[in-house]
Order: sequence, then structure tokens, then C-alpha cells
Amino acid sequence: LASARSFSWRALSSVIAAFADSMLPCKTDSSRFAAVTSANADSNSPLVLPSDSVSVRRAASFALASARSFSWRALSFVIAAFAASRSAVSFSTSSRSAFASLRLSALKIADVSASLLAGLSVGRQGPSVQIGAGVMLAARRWLSPNSDISARELLVAGGAVGLAAAFNTPLGGIVFAIEELSRKLQDRSSGLMLAAIVVGGLVSVSAFGNLSYFGRVKADNLSWWTLIGPALVVAVLAGLLGGLMSRLLLASFTGLPDRFCAYRRKRPVLFAAFCGFVVALIAVVTDGEAVGIGHHHTHALLAAASTEGQTPFVFTGLKFLASWISSWAGVPAGMFGPSLSIGAGLGADVAWLFGSPHTAALIALGMCGFLAGVTQAPITAMIIVMEMTDGHSMVLSLITCALLASAISRMVSRPLYATMAELMTRSWRESPSQGASHPG
Repeated sequence: LASARSFSWRALSSVIAAFADSMLPCKTDSSRFAAVTSANADSNSPLVLPSDSVSVRRAASFALASARSFSWRALSFVIAAFAASRSAVSFSTSSRSAFASLRLSALKIADVSASLLAGLSVGRQGPSVQIGAGVMLAARRWLSPNSDISARELLVAGGAVGLAAAFNTPLGGIVFAIEELSRKLQDRSSGLMLAAIVVGGLVSVSAFGNLSYFGRVKADNLSWWTLIGPALVVAVLAGLLGGLMSRLLLASFTGLPDRFCAYRRKRPVLFAAFCGFVVALIAVVTDGEAVGIGHHHTHALLAAASTEGQTPFVFTGLKFLASWISSWAGVPAGMFGPSLSIGAGLGADVAWLFGSPHTAALIALGMCGFLAGVTQAPITAMIIVMEMTDGHSMVLSLITCALLASAISRMVSRPLYATMAELMTRSWRESPSQGASHPG
């Protein structure tokens, strides 16, 4: 209906513009009037029209027709601008409801719960961003009609509180909203975001308690000279593997001209079943440690603070493979939780390789580096890991590792979330029904 209205206004504008063109004076009259004005200009005398009545009438007719044509042309421009604004508003409203709504939030909760129940290597923190944004956007109906809070501000605040509540990291939610969602901070939106995060944090703390997600990293007696070599290796590997994961996710989302992607497009249910079978095999091999979010394995690594009894590079590789295949299956897979688990395994592997006594610190650096490599949001990765591990004494090393890993990841892949948002909006615009099938 909105598209039909916009088309009607555009058609009316075109008709008025054609009518204005038809009212322009003919070429003969315009050339005669131009010749008269040019002759008077050369004589340096005031404008004197010809004395014969025919020339006077032609000059007056030329001026009157030009004025009328200009007026109609201006009216057509106003109507065309109005039609364009109506079209933009219509697209903005419908596109937001296609990607974030209360219905999509409820479906996302059910889908993520089913994926975790099935044992896939997915996270719940990433979908929490869309869930929070949908709930906040739906709450707009209860605002006053005179409220100046825009839909964009509600989406940013909802995404921030979703991540903050999922990780119990209020500061991480704020930084994620600034770095990844809005890329700018305004006084009005920052107040709304802070209020939403406070309320969401209170609910989360009431339900799960105010505890650090992975306990506390014991980094009080670090020897920086013995840590700098393994830390650089962790940062480089995290950036390379994080960029590779981002590139694989983008390729899986867009689809490549190979037989696997062709089979996925032709038989998506059977392809998802095959992916689930592969993940089940990985779960059997790793005794269930490489499936799910992976927080229990990460917590055990940080608590042990050693590499005894660990088979190096097996968990990291299989967790990497399980996370990518789970996402390729088409389920709503969040990458925040699995990225932290893969990064923790990478840090433990480097600690085993170098025989470093600072296993817990390298695990925290691996978590921060791999998350920064996948998301290419280094400040968000540093804040989240710092709050989840209570690693305030490692702020400098965490931010250095995150910045280096993010820079290396940008050499391997485009930014994950910005590219996926661009591809989703482009496919929504180009679809015949424009969002008839909502993205999951």
C-alpha cells in the first residue's frame, strides 16, 4: 500500500512536470524576446519593447507563460520530494520489522534453545543482540506519541542490553553498541542505552548472580619478558584463525559455486542433517567437549592453569570445525561463545608448545585475540574478556593482543557483521516480496 501511494505521488509529479513543459513559450517567441533584450543591452538604454501591439503581446505572453511553467515545475518538484520521503519512511519501517521484531525474538529464542539442545556448537550471546533489539523496538508502541526517541536508538539500546545481559558484562554491552552497532554516541541515545543496560543487568544478576563468567585469571606475578614471545604467537594465530573463521562464515552465508553449496540450496534440510551428523561425530570424539557453547571446557582450563593431560591442537581444531559446520547448517548460531572457547584452547596450545608457566594469562589472551579476530571489534573483545575473567591487571596486554589480532584479521577477511548486514539488506531489497521470508 505504501509503495502504491508513493508511485501515485510520483506519477502525479510526472504529469505536472509534463504540463509545465507544455506551457513553455514556443521557440520563435523566446528567440524574438531574446533579440529585443539583446538589442537594448547593446544600446546601453533602458529596456524598450517594440511599439507595435503584436510584439508587445508576444513579449507579455512569453513572460506570463514562463512564470506559469516555473510555478508548475516547482509544484512537481515538491510532490516528487514528498513521494521520495514517503518511500524512504516506508522502506525504513518495513525493513526494520523484517530484521527485528517481537515475533522474530520469540522465534530466535526457540531456535537457539533447540540448537543448543541438539548439541550444535553455537552460542546464545550473538542472538541475544537481535532478541534485545526486537524487544526494545516492540516496546516503542508504549511510548508517548510526542517522544523523540527514534527506532534506531531503541535498536542500539536493545542490542547493547542483550549482549550485556548474556555475558553479565555491562561495560562490554556499552562498548559493543558504540563500536559495532552505532559507531557514534549521542547524549540522548547514551542515556537510553545506560538505563536499559542497568535494568537488564539487574534482571540478569537477580537470575544468575553477580559472578565473573570464568572466575578470575591469576596474573599477579607475571614475568612479561617470558610472556611476550608466546603472547605474540597467540595474537598472530588468533588473528589468522579468526579471519579465516570470518571468511568461512561469509562464504557460507553467501554461497559459493561448488557442489556443497549447490546441494545446500537444493536440499537444505538434508544438508542440515548431514552437518548435524558431522557435529555428532565430533562430539563423540571429544567426549562432548567441542559442542555446545564450550564454557565448561574454558572454565576448566582457567581453573587448572596448566596443560597437563591435554592433547594439544585437537580441541581447538575440532571446536573450530564444529562451530563453522553448525553455522553452515543454517541454524541461528552465535559466534561470541564459541569464539571464546576456541581462543581459550588456542592459548592453552601455545602455552603447551612453549612450556610457559603463564597458562591462564595465555588462555585469556587467546580468548581476547580470537574474538577480536572474528568480530574485528578489538575494544569490545578486550572489555568482554576483562569483565568475564576479572582480568583487570591484564588490560594493557589484552588490548595489545586484540588490536594486533584484529589488524591481522582484516588482511584475511572483511568485517563479519558489517558485511553480513550489507548482504542481508541487499537481498531484502532485491527479493520480489521484499522480506516475505524473514531472516533467521
